[in-house]
Amino acid sequence: MFAGAGAPSQEQVEKLNKQASAELKKATTIAALLAIAPFAISMFKSKFVK
Repeated sequence: MFAGAGAPSQEQVEKLNKQASAELKKATTIAALLAIAPFAISMFKSKFVK
């Protein structure tokens, strides 16, 4: 993953941390939407579909 031997530079670590943080936020948002979806669908059906 990293070019050369040894530990990654602080700059690389910070860049990867930012990327990981952004991906985690996306994943959390998607998980929350998927968790809420069945309730939203059932509410929509009960109000608008008869």
